[in-house]
Amino acid sequence: MHIVALAHTHDSRNHIVDALRHRAEVSFAGTAAEAVLLVVRTRPTAVLVELTDAADTPGGASAIERLRAECPSTPIVAYCWVAAGIARQILRAVRAGVSALALRGHDDIGRMMDAVLEDAVVDLIAEETVQHLGGDIPGYARPIVEYCVRHARDELTVVDLATGLGLPRRTLDHRLRRAALPAPGALISWGRLFVAAKLMETSERSVDDVALSLGFASGSALRGMLKRYTGLTPGEVRARGGLQCVVDALGRTLPDRDTDAPVCADVADPTDVAHAAQIAHVGDAAYDDAPPLGV
Repeated sequence: MHIVALAHTHDSRNHIVDALRHRAEVSFAGTAAEAVLLVVRTRPTAVLVELTDAADTPGGASAIERLRAECPSTPIVAYCWVAAGIARQILRAVRAGVSALALRGHDDIGRMMDAVLEDAVVDLIAEETVQHLGGDIPGYARPIVEYCVRHARDELTVVDLATGLGLPRRTLDHRLRRAALPAPGALISWGRLFVAAKLMETSERSVDDVALSLGFASGSALRGMLKRYTGLTPGEVRARGGLQCVVDALGRTLPDRDTDAPVCADVADPTDVAHAAQIAHVGDAAYDDAPPLGV
C-alpha cells in the first residue's frame, strides 16, 4: 500500500509514519500541487490531508478541492486533532469532497488507520460503480447497489442487506426485479467483484491479498467467482480496465444490452428478468409514487 500525505508539521508526519509502519509506504507533500504530482506519478491507495484551524497552512478544504478535481479516482482522508476550531475545517473538508476522517490519537493507533483508509477506498468505489452504471439502473435501485459495494468486506448476507436498507425482504426482491437487476444474493457477489476489480486496477496487490481483504477463503475462490460471473481471469480484468470491465460485464446481463459475454448461472436470464419487471410495473402502480430509497 502506498499513501501520499499532505502534512505540514514534523510531528504530524511522524504520527502518520508510525501509524502505517511496516504496512504502507508514505510519500509526503508540502503543498496541494506537490500532492497532485505525487498522486499522478505513484497512483497511491489514498491521500491523507492534514486539517488545522490555522488559515495559512497548505492543507484544508482548498487542497481537498484541488485533489478531488484533478485526482477524482483517489480517496482523500482528512487527518486532524479534535480541538477547538477544527469543526469548521471538518465541515469544509466534507463539502470539498473528503472521503473519510481520521482522528489523530484515535484512528492512527494500531491498525485503525488501515481500516479508515480501506473504508475510504470502498466508499469511492461505490460512487464510481454507480457512475459507471449510469442509466442502466433506476434511481430507486442505486442505493441497493451502493450498499452491496460499501459492505463488500463484511461478508454480507441477503438478510443483512435488507436489514441495512430498512426494507422487508419481499420489497428488496421486488425493487431489484423491477429494475431488472440480479437477485439479492447475486448482486452481493457483484458488489464484491466490483471492489476486487478496482483494487486490482489501482494497486499492485496480489489476487490472494485482494481475496483476503474481501473475506474470500482463498485467491482461488475469488478467481472462480470472477470467472463464473464475467468469464475473465484477474489478469484479463486488470488489462481491460479493472472496475469498468466488470461493470460492463454486469451491464451485458441487463435488458437491451449485448449478452455475448459469459454470465454466472446465479444471475437470471435477462429476458426472464425483463418480463418479471414488466409484470411488477403493471401490477404495482402504487409503487410508482414511492420516494427514492435512502440508505
